[in-house]
Amino acid sequence: MLSTHGANVKQLCIKYNLNEDKITDFSSNINIFKPHINYELLAENISFSINRYPDIEYSELKENISHLYKIDKNYIQVGNGATELIYDLLLLDEFKNIGIFNPTFSEYERASLINKKNVIDLDINKIDQIDENTTIKDFKNLYLQENVNIPDILILCNPNNPTGIITNLQNLIKFCKKNNIFLLVDETFIDFMYNENFSLISNIKLYDNLIILNAITKFFAMTGARLGYTFCSNKDINRALEKIKKPWSINILAEEVIKQLCNINTDFYEKTKNYFTNESKRLYDKYSSIKNISITNSSAPFFTISLHDKNAQELQKKLLLEKNILIRTLNNYKNISKNSIRIAIKEKHINDMLFDILSDYF
Repeated sequence: MLSTHGANVKQLCIKYNLNEDKITDFSSNINIFKPHINYELLAENISFSINRYPDIEYSELKENISHLYKIDKNYIQVGNGATELIYDLLLLDEFKNIGIFNPTFSEYERASLINKKNVIDLDINKIDQIDENTTIKDFKNLYLQENVNIPDILILCNPNNPTGIITNLQNLIKFCKKNNIFLLVDETFIDFMYNENFSLISNIKLYDNLIILNAITKFFAMTGARLGYTFCSNKDINRALEKIKKPWSINILAEEVIKQLCNINTDFYEKTKNYFTNESKRLYDKYSSIKNISITNSSAPFFTISLHDKNAQELQKKLLLEKNILIRTLNNYKNISKNSIRIAIKEKHINDMLFDILSDYF
């Protein structure tokens, strides 16, 4: 395994003595479009505020996020990227038994184990068998042995990371509400395509057991600004998060960036959704023509390919050393073939370049 996360380009280039500037990185799932930011104004505002502490309550920041997502500011908690919020949430005493729908982002399990929580591995491929009439006994029969505790919280990414498959979660949230289970949904990738009907953000007020996680990292292509946020109407959970919150974990850059994102043209959203929707379909059709592989029908800015008769790690190393191309292997994910790769959707000509290389390889 070359890296635990995607985009670990610098370390790989040091290891293999490669030029980082020449690497085409298909392991990092970032929007190829960038929102229009007035960098002169951004620099001016930062230079004016750089010698001041950020507001420790993040009042203005939360108001701006509230404006951006049309969410009550009292439902918002912020963190230094979504990852900090994952660790904060899974530190809470309310969550002792953590049910994680796999495959998924590895930090959920890592945060649970670091915080000494009981991790319950759940196969996401069975999730459609849960509905509002599912009983705890049914759930145990579906997922658990009789002596395993029922989760206090269920966690999943929607669309899924790494497959990109999106799921209607209305039945799951009803099941959770009925059985006093919290549901944490990572919607980091949901805005890349026309997935509005799958988002649970409009259910925040209705279900106080629902927590939605998002960030500016992926969709807005602002990985360096490090800003994530949760939406939750449960006062006890928000109060508990505020109690353990590290002071000044959000910097001035993130605060100033959000101000500008509140005013970006709606064309940015439409351009992104239109491109990734069409390009994902085009690539699915192209890769489906290759024998000896299986590709997921993705609703995210990436897709997964399972290799039938090739070795994923050997392919990753071959592409990196011979073609300066970095892809993501999935051998550290659960409930998915270890011989799989994840490929980010880039500009059309770059996608075609990789397709030509892989079609020759297979």
